[in-house]
Amino acid sequence: MKKYDMQIFINNLKEIEKDSGLKRGEFESKIGRKAYFWQLENGRVEKPATEVLLNIYTEFGVDITWLLTGQGSPYPESQNNNPSRVEILENKLKKHERVLNTLLTKSGFEDIEYYDDTKTGTDDVPLDVTDKILSVKEEGNK
Repeated sequence: MKKYDMQIFINNLKEIEKDSGLKRGEFESKIGRKAYFWQLENGRVEKPATEVLLNIYTEFGVDITWLLTGQGSPYPESQNNNPSRVEILENKLKKHERVLNTLLTKSGFEDIEYYDDTKTGTDDVPLDVTDKILSVKEEGNK
């Protein structure tokens, strides 16, 4: 494997940040380092920390070899038993969906239908659900 070069690492990290669609502070929070780009650009970081590399891989599914050397693909397919970026995001979504369903069930919402509001561009929430949410909030404020 080619030895890493900090400038390649910085450039590739900026590319991942851009791909993520996150603001710089949000991105740095995801990788576990505040003001990381500033530190990199001002020579305050000699080499990427293992924790940062692991967070980048876990959060964004980025190939570490590519990140450090520019060789290969930034988002490898799962052929190497590495989850792809899509698989990582799908797993996170499933986890959040399970948590949401548990909370809804505990709050008395069962068999909630999920509406695809991407087609209409509106929030298609049934009125009975909205009324139930408002009544739960009112009870909590008493």
